[in-house]
Amino acid sequence: MAGVSITVDDAAVISALDRIIQAGGEPPMEVIGAYLLFATQRRFEAESGPGGTPWQRHARSTLAKMPAARRASPQLLRNRGRLYDSLVYAATADTAEVGTNNKTARAHQLGAEIERPARTQTIYRKFNAKTGKFDPKFIKRKRKQAVATEVQVGAHVIRIPARPFLGFDEADRSEILAIIDKQYQTVPGVEGTSP
Repeated sequence: MAGVSITVDDAAVISALDRIIQAGGEPPMEVIGAYLLFATQRRFEAESGPGGTPWQRHARSTLAKMPAARRASPQLLRNRGRLYDSLVYAATADTAEVGTNNKTARAHQLGAEIERPARTQTIYRKFNAKTGKFDPKFIKRKRKQAVATEVQVGAHVIRIPARPFLGFDEADRSEILAIIDKQYQTVPGVEGTSP
């Protein structure tokens, strides 16, 4: 999974996994991976990062560009569902990871500044004969009423706030330790709960 990665080196989790291995059991990496995917998806739904930190809301300029139907109840990072739907997990005998191959993931996880140079651009608008002015909204070039206008767009910076969705918090630690404890109890020759 390319783009951005977070490595969790949690002493309690590693110690619990080592106990399973020393007892002759298999670490439940597949179950841990599935849980991490589930936790990441819940962050999207709650619109908050690890630890429950809320994501920054949409800027007014972003909301203004949305179709009315989406603007009525905008969802951060889920309006089209591409990033959310691209989340996957992978597990091996000794690792579990969750991530995405979506190209926008890094910018949303860490935040980004995109520098746009000055340019000339063609826009298409409808001319309103009653008012003698162009309607403020753009229309598609193929529309019958489309009138092409060349405009100058100045250099500017697009700022994307960080909205971390990958991570590991105390709730994740507790859940993963519970998964490991349940697996530990199934190791032949082990009685009771893990030490």
